[in-house]
Amino acid sequence: MKKISLALSGGGIRAYAQIGVYRLLKENNFDIESVSGTSMGSIIASFIAAGADPNQLEKVMFELEREFQEKQVFLKPSLRVLPMSKQKLNGFVDADMFEEMIQRQFDEFNVTNLSDLRKPISITSVDLISGKLVIFTNMPDAFIDQPDKIIISNASIAEAVRASCSFPIVFSTKRYEHMQLVDGGVKMNLPVTLLKAMKAKNIVSITMDGTVNYKASSKLLDVAFRIIDIMTNANQESDRLISDFNVNIDVSKYHTFEAGKGKKIVDQGYQEAKTQLDQILLIFQ
Repeated sequence: MKKISLALSGGGIRAYAQIGVYRLLKENNFDIESVSGTSMGSIIASFIAAGADPNQLEKVMFELEREFQEKQVFLKPSLRVLPMSKQKLNGFVDADMFEEMIQRQFDEFNVTNLSDLRKPISITSVDLISGKLVIFTNMPDAFIDQPDKIIISNASIAEAVRASCSFPIVFSTKRYEHMQLVDGGVKMNLPVTLLKAMKAKNIVSITMDGTVNYKASSKLLDVAFRIIDIMTNANQESDRLISDFNVNIDVSKYHTFEAGKGKKIVDQGYQEAKTQLDQILLIFQ
């Protein structure tokens, strides 16, 4: 059994490619010792930390995707405000509903709090008030010498994931204690650094970089998505370089919130990772 740790990046529905990579790694007898995740990557990382095997992970993630479609959270080509959304939201989607959806799935694994997870984990978010990186983790002592970060270990897993997934403008922000939290990708989209702090070894990072054909637009969301794409791609480069191996799956042809394409993206992740398997096996033999 080859032991590795996984750093999973954010990317909306594109992050489903990481599920395919996880399946390939498990089929080839890799044992995941610890995980870190940002945004959609934090959801996947959390279920892995809860003990989900590839079949269970796919089932959970496809159920979440179906729920988004059924509730019409996202409508292509633009987002709409949900009828059940509260007034005065600071995002198009009231993420309280999202948090409830996530917790229902974790109930199947008897997981409520970060401390209930079986594997070491760190999840990123950003506090708009202080501007600091917020780390939700069940290994707080690993970050005791990093006063520039806010460390939270007593939160529910649904709160942590919701905070990490609060994509600016799209999802409403997460209020937690005195903080106003948004997507971790604002400062750290690929949390390899967190695994390093946790003393993890044999770190495999997974990204979804590719060429995005952006055309000039006057639409608020088009501009916002493009800004965030540029920002997250830039801030993850240094972390990618310090991982022991990076698996990149180019799923840029899919829109960040293109619900309904999850299965195709998972399959692409599996097939593209398979072409890199020999390299992975050579490095972690």
